[in-house]
Amino acid sequence: MRPVSFHSGLSAVLLWGIVGFTLNACSSETAAPDNLENAEAFIQRVELELAEIGEYAARAAWVMNNYITEDTMWLQARAGADYTKLATGFAVEAARFDGVETDPVTRRKLEILKRALVLPSPARDGAAEELSTIGSRLDSAYSTGTFSYNGAPTTLDEAEDILRTLRNPEEIRAIWEGWRSVSPAMKEEYEQLVALSNEGALELGFDDTGELWRSWYDMEPDEFAEKMDALWEQVAPFYINLHCYVRAELNEHYGDDVQPESGPI
Repeated sequence: MRPVSFHSGLSAVLLWGIVGFTLNACSSETAAPDNLENAEAFIQRVELELAEIGEYAARAAWVMNNYITEDTMWLQARAGADYTKLATGFAVEAARFDGVETDPVTRRKLEILKRALVLPSPARDGAAEELSTIGSRLDSAYSTGTFSYNGAPTTLDEAEDILRTLRNPEEIRAIWEGWRSVSPAMKEEYEQLVALSNEGALELGFDDTGELWRSWYDMEPDEFAEKMDALWEQVAPFYINLHCYVRAELNEHYGDDVQPESGPI
């Protein structure tokens, strides 16, 4: 039930494919009792709704990533907003069954529903639309960004192709600096995206979006962070040696002026 990422990552949430439903589908003034039977019925309803609409949302995301226009960005943003609203409602409703004894499969599905939001939005009016619109614009800005190289506009995909075979250090530097010129304009909206997502995660009971992401694994978020630190300590010597080897090879090929014998690459 976890969304699959596209190349940019920002449109990944659309593959959940939840468009056109409202939060009324997952809450009511007279909620059913919190028991095993209703937990299983809830899961069945959620899976049916996701399966019914999933293909449309996936196709909408695919079209936007391949034909980026104002219209396709609007469609993606609208789909993302509807997804976030509904997924947040599912997460809240899934939490109702925390104290219910269920079979392992149902329990796992309930836990996934509570944690499956990639970028949760705050519950306040307009927040889901704002978060989704910003995400769509950032996705588009990165996908269509260009910079000048040898007097011609160059896309990031074209830059990747050039860098694969380019060996002139001055031209490599020009490509790298040009590539890095695309992202600064995205900084302000990216900060807004992170702030909105952190606000949404806080409402779901997490300190921030990072803690929500770390909760996706079969351990507590803090335990996961400790596990990652421990794994890094195991592989760090290999990467240090690899860095030294690559630096030495570059120094031998390009000389001290381009790559010194010590320091960063």
